[in-house]
Amino acid sequence: MVICQLVLLVINVFAHNAYGQSTIKQDTEDYILLNKFLMSERAFLLDKPVYLILENDNSSVIEFFNVLREVELTLDAKKIDSVKERYWIKEPSVIVKIKEDNDTSSQEEIDAFYKFDSIFNLKDYDYLISQIHQGKWNIKRINPEIILGDERDSHRYIRYSKPIYTRDGRWAFIQYNSPTASSILVYLLNEERWEKYKEMNFYLLSPRIKKEKIDKY
Repeated sequence: MVICQLVLLVINVFAHNAYGQSTIKQDTEDYILLNKFLMSERAFLLDKPVYLILENDNSSVIEFFNVLREVELTLDAKKIDSVKERYWIKEPSVIVKIKEDNDTSSQEEIDAFYKFDSIFNLKDYDYLISQIHQGKWNIKRINPEIILGDERDSHRYIRYSKPIYTRDGRWAFIQYNSPTASSILVYLLNEERWEKYKEMNFYLLSPRIKKEKIDKY
């Protein structure tokens, strides 16, 4: 009995430490991605202030995955493929391009295409949805080279959500909003370096689809 309790204690300690290390690593990656994005904004604005809204909830991305999960539960292959094409998860033009004999895509690009598609399944939806978050960015961890303007004084604000990661930590999904654009940004970790993989138009995606409207697909 005592031995069993000791074994359980060791397992719990190990699990707690693993979870803690995972959380710390994810938190570090959050700010790597944020600072990478803000530096690109800084360059685009010619070193003018970046008006970042500090709230970083990711509810819209969560809602997007919830809709995809509901569609997956219908077990209707045509409907699932239709929604994935509508949301630029499966891009028919890319599939055709890959199949062409004169295709110039690298093997790395082709592998990324299929790996991206494989993310979207019931098992992974539950993991992605579990990462719902509400909070604020810590100004002290933002690159000091970036000049932050007061978000209340500008119509040029931007909102950048806390990233949502896949199980293997190689893909990140981020909600981006500005007065003129709304997107879900997708990043791929390639050789320890985050690279932008694609940007999905937020209005076209329309992730706030009500569950009762899913049947129209």
